[in-house]
Amino acid sequence: IGPKFRGLKMIPPGLHFIFYSAVSKQGTVAPRTGFFHSFREKEILVKRYDTQQETIVDSDTQYQPEHIDKMLAPYPYQHYQRWCSLTTHITPTTVTRVQPQCTLIQAATPLLTNPHAAQDVARATSVEDKLDANFIQD
Repeated sequence: IGPKFRGLKMIPPGLHFIFYSAVSKQGTVAPRTGFFHSFREKEILVKRYDTQQETIVDSDTQYQPEHIDKMLAPYPYQHYQRWCSLTTHITPTTVTRVQPQCTLIQAATPLLTNPHAAQDVARATSVEDKLDANFIQD
């Protein structure tokens, strides 16, 4: 993918899984992140990469197809029949039910900051110490 690449064009209507991997300046590739989207005919979906959150987010930029056409790659139709055979039985209700609340599906589980983690570790350690002390005394 070149520096002018901005996405895909001629995406057939229906359910699609859009994914990406961030790449550092050193060439390190991050795990894939993606989302399901059910495209309507001639729909334009615009996302942008947020460097602060290190993920793609909705964009309020409005693009006219004739202005960005040369920066869009054609949809890879050689995979279309296979994809349709896999997705024809998936309803929007099923996608909503199985995807995470944030709608982003990540190949690697993100680490979450838990403000109570230190307390939980301290509590678990004190319980283990008491169990060890009781075992040694018996």
